[in-house]
Formats: sequence, C-alpha cells, structure tokens
Amino acid sequence: MKYIAFYDTPELKIENRYVNAAARGVIEYMIEVLSSVEDVEVISPGRTLNKKGIYGSGTVELTDKAMLTFPFTFGVRTGIGRLFSLLWTQLWLFLYLFFHTKRGEKVVFYHSLSLMSIITLLSKIKGIKPVLEFREIYSDINKVSKRLTKKEHNYYNCAYAFIFPSEAIKNHLDIGDTPYVLAPGSYISHTYNVSGFNDNKTHLVYAGNLRRDKGGAYLAADAAEFLSDDFIIHILSGSYSETALSKFEDYIKTLKQKTNCEIVFEGAKFGDEFFSFLSRCDVGLATQNDGAFSNTSFPSKILTYMGCGLSVVAPPIDAVRFSPIGSDVSEYKVFTGNAVADAVKRLPKTNNNRERVKELDLELKEELKKLFI
Repeated sequence: MKYIAFYDTPELKIENRYVNAAARGVIEYMIEVLSSVEDVEVISPGRTLNKKGIYGSGTVELTDKAMLTFPFTFGVRTGIGRLFSLLWTQLWLFLYLFFHTKRGEKVVFYHSLSLMSIITLLSKIKGIKPVLEFREIYSDINKVSKRLTKKEHNYYNCAYAFIFPSEAIKNHLDIGDTPYVLAPGSYISHTYNVSGFNDNKTHLVYAGNLRRDKGGAYLAADAAEFLSDDFIIHILSGSYSETALSKFEDYIKTLKQKTNCEIVFEGAKFGDEFFSFLSRCDVGLATQNDGAFSNTSFPSKILTYMGCGLSVVAPPIDAVRFSPIGSDVSEYKVFTGNAVADAVKRLPKTNNNRERVKELDLELKEELKKLFI
C-alpha cells in the first residue's frame, strides 16, 4: 500500500524537508493503522527548505512493515528557485506513482492543496483509485483564491474512497455513495505510572497554539473567571512568536485580577514529558473560537486528551458531534469562558476514555481492512 504524506524522520533532520508538522502525530498513527492491513510505503514529496545543499532521493525503514521514500531535492535562495524546487518535487511524485503503481491500485493521499492536480491526473490516465484522507478543508481555514476554493471543493470527485475525521466533512462535500471510514485522529492511549498533583484541586489543561484568531488558549483562560480556587488551568504551547506570547501573558495578568482560579503558562513539552504531564491532569480543554473552519476541522487534541485518561470539554461544532467520540465529551454551548466553565462543572468524576480509545482503534483497523481487501 502507498501512503502519500509530507513526513520525515530524525535521520533526515539536516535536510530540513517540508513536512506537515501539525499533522505529524496523525500521520504516524495512520502509518501504524494502515500497516495493520498490509505493508506500507510512505511517499513524502517534501522539498528542502534549506537555502543551499543538494540532497539525494532514498528510502528509510520506519518499522518492519513501513518504509519512507523521498525525492532528490536542492536548496534555493529566490522565489523563482522555490517555485522550480516545488514543481520538481511534484513532477517527481507524478512520475514515481505513474511508474510504480498498477491500474486499479488503491493509493492513500493525505489532503494537500499542492497535490490535487497530480491526484486527479493520475486517476484519469493511470487508473489508480485515490483514497483521500481529508482532515480539514483548507479553503475554509485560510484565505485562498476563488479558483483554488472551487478546485478544492471539486477535485474530491476523483476519489475511490475517503478517510474523514467526522461525518461533518462528509456531509459538507456531498460524496453520495462513495465508501468512507471515520478516523478523527490518533487512537493511541498513554499510560504512565504518575500520580496527580495531590493538592485536592481539579487540574485543567489546554495544549495548543496561542493564535488569537483561533482563540483556543484565550477561551481556555477565560474560563478561569468563572471557576473557584478549587481549579487550576495549565496552558501548554510550543507554537508561538515572542509577540504572541507577550500578548497572551498580558491577557493572563488581566484575568488573574478577576479570579482566584490559578492560570499557569507551562511553555512547551514534548514526547513522554508532554503525555506524562497530561496524564497528571483531570480535564482537557479543546477550546477554540467559532469560525468557518469549525464544522469541517476536527480538534485532534480531543483524542490526545482521551488517550491520556482525561475528561474532555469540546466545542459545539458538527465536526465533534458527528464524530465517533461525540457522546464522550462535555460540550460547551456557546463560545464564552462562562460556558466552558459550566461544561467543566458538568463532567462526571470518572471516565473510561482510555478504554474507549482502544475500542475505537480496533474498530478503525477492521473498517480499513474491509476497504482495502
């Protein structure tokens, strides 16, 4: 099986190839899930972001059932050079798939605006069967041209099947009877032999970026005004500029004057330190602002929280409601700190979220076997 996604490994770090960093966890999980069906070749068409250097094509073994293939690439300094570099990697991907696939072969593509034309062309002239992994509709999130918006909303017609995070995107695209499976994110559970904070307080955690437009960290912090000193809110983020951090810290200072609920900015945590910290908390906050992206973009942090055993507060959006975990979370009714706090207070004292994630992992693997075999 071939899986097309922008991905790399630590061995390729010096090459600084373009990868989908935000989707790394989901891509790694999908590699593991697809590997349960058959051996997987991950094909990453990422070009180097370095300004100089020449890096050869090659393969790297990921696991005993998965390997990574990547193209020759070269560093550039100018805008024209970057365009040429991008066009080269796209041509490489087209030629690689043209000569290394069979007519009727099912190929999984992680959704990328830059690959839409290649996928459509290969389905027409080579006869591959694209399985399109839609995690979000980019033209709903970012400002793009009307032409590109129309193209994104039309190209999915070439799909043999889909992988969606939620029924919400399926309904938005109107795919008819085309087969699909639901895979909201990473169904991985994390168990650590760690105790809580042992202070008789309820610890809430938000893990994500500090972007003001998406508002997740700000809305999480807003809940503090409506919570007592029996609660502590932790904010984890490794994705921010110095300006964004300064503005957020000023915002927290203002909030602290209105409440006895403690708000702590924890900075960045990665790997085991990150999952271990989450496991010590009680509630995961999957907060975000309302927006055009809301109903077609599933907040994957929900599954991260559940896999660490946390109860979850989630936004009132179709992407969550119509996902496999829609009934497993506490939804805030409107996009305000007061509503988030109310959702926290409604949570039961215990949950079985780790077990639920394990169940969903097994279900997904069975559904994918039916799709590919």
